[in-house]
Amino acid sequence: MIYISDTKPPGPALNRYKGIITEILPVNSTVRVRVAIGSNNMLTELQKSTFDEMNLGVGKEVYVIVKLRRLRYVEP
Repeated sequence: MIYISDTKPPGPALNRYKGIITEILPVNSTVRVRVAIGSNNMLTELQKSTFDEMNLGVGKEVYVIVKLRRLRYVEP
């Protein structure tokens, strides 16, 4: 699972990355958000209500928190 925060999360930097939102794709009641972290991209889904509350947009800097137990790799 990948979480997005618009503020730097507390605690150690382990599995936490700073990136830039490069794509936003609404899908029914969720929103898919692509975040560029260096030369890599991560894709996560948020509930639309959560997305709206966070005031996210393309080009915005965010922090990505990765929960490795729930992560899936998808071939491009």
